[in-house]
Amino acid sequence: MRRQIEAPIGDWPIWLMGTRRRTLAMALAILLPVSGLADIDFDANGKHYRLVTTAATWAAARTAAFASTYNGNPGHLATIESAAENAAIFARIDPSRNADVEAAIPWASYRHPDSFARSVWLGTSDDASSVAGASEGNFYWVGESPTAATTHFWQGGQGGSAVAGRYTNWGNAGVEPDNWLAIQDHAGMQLDGWPYGAAGEWNDLDGTVAQAYLIEYEEVQVPELQAPEVSTGESAVLRWTSYSNQLYTIHHSTNLLDGFSVRKSDVSATPPMNVYTDAVGSVRSKFWKVSVQK
Repeated sequence: MRRQIEAPIGDWPIWLMGTRRRTLAMALAILLPVSGLADIDFDANGKHYRLVTTAATWAAARTAAFASTYNGNPGHLATIESAAENAAIFARIDPSRNADVEAAIPWASYRHPDSFARSVWLGTSDDASSVAGASEGNFYWVGESPTAATTHFWQGGQGGSAVAGRYTNWGNAGVEPDNWLAIQDHAGMQLDGWPYGAAGEWNDLDGTVAQAYLIEYEEVQVPELQAPEVSTGESAVLRWTSYSNQLYTIHHSTNLLDGFSVRKSDVSATPPMNVYTDAVGSVRSKFWKVSVQK
């Protein structure tokens, strides 16, 4: 089911008269659910982020992130594409520099059994059932929505290389991602150092272990509805700027006191401009707005 984001573009009248668990150090890890303190929201890199302190497996975190919105903007597990972006995020979620993070996800409750250190899930995996296109040793970033394009950024597993020069920040270059015990198919940013890397670097981990996770919110590109054009056949031509991978709903009204009703939904984007013709008939005035579907 699509979530519809109300993003009114503008109302134009036509006047026809006028024209995201706890670990005990034992031979076998015993996992208990952990519910953290309040989630931590912050802005960085021109985007909004949410550190979710209720532990979740990677798959559950992915689902929750896609279902989340902030000010109407859709969320996804965070993706990191530059050193500056990585540094800005880590500056805010580094427990050694942020007392609220230390309090919300304490080491004793949140350390991952693979690294015996804390980390947060990022939106990447080399498991085909987790991210489209992925395969063992080939890590992809999730897309901005469940059906959006994914990005291949690492190939060859341990000792591999970046794809097309894309940014990577694996711990101890050449060691991670190591797919330890052949169970590490998902990755996170480390909040503490571990034997093969430093805090702030990335580590591949067992995705079935629950831990905190980081959501990133993308801003919806909002189209601009132009003034309708009325033809002599009593129809109106609507035009609005459109963007790839968006779907639109057209709403109309003849009396703003009665609100709007849906005229047509699931209108595919035809960048750079969408055109839609609507019958006007004999009404004295008519209003339209367009919303973005996600």
